[in-house]
Amino acid sequence: SDYINANYVRGSSGNQRAYIASQGPLPNTLVDFWRMIWETEILVIVMACNEREAGKYKCEPYWPTNTDEKQQYGNITVEHVKWRQVCPDFLVRTFKVVADDEERTICQFHYTTWPDHGVPSSVQPILELVRLMRDVQSTESRPILVHCSAGCGRTGTLCSIDYVWALLRTGKLREDFSLFEIISDMQLFQHYSNNI
Repeated sequence: SDYINANYVRGSSGNQRAYIASQGPLPNTLVDFWRMIWETEILVIVMACNEREAGKYKCEPYWPTNTDEKQQYGNITVEHVKWRQVCPDFLVRTFKVVADDEERTICQFHYTTWPDHGVPSSVQPILELVRLMRDVQSTESRPILVHCSAGCGRTGTLCSIDYVWALLRTGKLREDFSLFEIISDMQLFQHYSNNI
């Protein structure tokens, strides 16, 4: 199958492809998931779920478990270079990805304590994750891939937080802003049934 449940989402600068909001990969979509990452030139991935939650599979692991291990996904080779636990709520992994004789470094921010259909215990770790994510990729020149299990709730929330934070940083957030208008402007759920 070459179907990935993923969509472009508009960023605060007006870029129509600032984010890719995606469902977590399934066992039968791992190759297509990595092809999407490669073809859209993703350098930052934000994962807002765990592989298993409440005893149910939510997302197929799409990286080698141990550092210095490599795994093949079609014609794409992924090496798990390093990881570090930033705080109790999230960790950062670095992957070396090779395809077509080209090598890229991809950073994955994995938020591990946000319950499905729930709310995080604190906003601080989320803001820290978004800040570090923007340290790695400061502009909307290429999309950032954001995914959870279904690609809606946690994914949409993280895209919205980053979007609003960008408006705050640039002084573009009106005092009388409407969150509904912001989400509408992002076109976060307008074309959710379309795929990339």
